[in-house]
Order: sequence, then structure tokens, then C-alpha cells
Amino acid sequence: PLRVYRLAVALIVSGLAMLALARGYAVLVLAASLLGIGLGATQLVNLHQLARAEVEKGRVASLQLLCSMGGGFIGSAFGGLLAEKLGFSGMFVTGAVTYAVLTLRWCVDGREPAAAATPEIAAAE
Repeated sequence: PLRVYRLAVALIVSGLAMLALARGYAVLVLAASLLGIGLGATQLVNLHQLARAEVEKGRVASLQLLCSMGGGFIGSAFGGLLAEKLGFSGMFVTGAVTYAVLTLRWCVDGREPAAAATPEIAAAE
């Protein structure tokens, strides 16, 4: 899953950067496609890690759903503010940089994303 996660992060950051620089419809479609594929792959890795974890699945799945729904709401509101202050390009550049910086921890240290976040899982493997 770590290779898939790394590829997904690369697709997400590339898609966001392309959205920031896009000047034509074809580039927008390609950028949105890269972003969507990357976000979908990230979700698959997260669900795979959840399935492997020795935790109460119902609680963790509920928390994951709450965070993803809440993140969508808060992200949309924050993105609107960024777009108003920085323009759409600035909003996408900010998203690309933020996503890249926040995911470096999981992609650089060589541990699986869930193992990097929870030492109990790393110890169990």
C-alpha cells in the first residue's frame, strides 16, 4: 500500500498544481482526472489499512466518515476564502503545497501510512 499511497500523493499534488496553472479546458479535465484518481487511490489505501488494523472497525469507520464529511465541509469553506483572497490559482497552489507537506511524513520514513500514525499497529506487524 505504501507504493500506491506515494503514487496517489504524486497524482493529487500534480492535479492540484495543474489546476493552478491550467489555461484551457483539456488541461482542466486532465488535472481534475489526476486529482480524482489520486484521491480515490488514497481512500482505497486508507480502507485497506483500516481492514488490516486490530481495532474496533465500527468506531474507526464512523470516525473516518465523520472526518471525511467534516473535512469536505470545512475544506469547501476554507477553499472559498482562499479563492476570494488569492484567486483560484492561489487556492490550488496552497492545496498542493499543504497536501505535499502533510503527507511527507508517511511517504519518507518508509512505514505504512497507518503504521506511521499509530505505533500499536507498527508494533503488531
